[in-house]
Amino acid sequence: MKRKNELHGLKDILVRENEKRTRETTDLKMHLDAGLTQMEETLEREVKQVKDFMAHTEEDLLEAMKRDKKEMKEKIESEVGDCKKKIELETNEMRDRMQSEKKAAATAMEEEVEDRKRDMNQVRLPHPSRRTYIPVSLRSTLLVRTFHHIFQFRSLIYVQLSSDTRLITLV
Repeated sequence: MKRKNELHGLKDILVRENEKRTRETTDLKMHLDAGLTQMEETLEREVKQVKDFMAHTEEDLLEAMKRDKKEMKEKIESEVGDCKKKIELETNEMRDRMQSEKKAAATAMEEEVEDRKRDMNQVRLPHPSRRTYIPVSLRSTLLVRTFHHIFQFRSLIYVQLSSDTRLITLV
């Protein structure tokens, strides 16, 4: 009987251990289910946060792109404006230079015309209806050639140069 009692005692120990294991397994299943539920909730919350973050990041990226585009546009417009100003300045300088050169040329022409008029007043011209032959030197010939242009311009008289005799015919 002792042996029987021992067997019953061992059997009771095994039954208690089995019940303990069953309770532990049930507790573990409950903890596992609670942990899985908590993990799913956390995962859903994290996914939502990531989606929100991605949406904000996309908005921030679009805003940054718009801001950069605007800055680049302003920079390009600034450069274009600077180039236009530079071209306008250079054009104005060129126009001023051309006007001053034109004035200088006009002044030089006026001086030349004044010199020719002064030289014409020094030469006594005959009446336009008469022909007069005047011998001249080579230097005088050049002077008369300049008179030729003035006379032709004013339509007063015409000067004819005779190259072989170096005579001037006033007609």
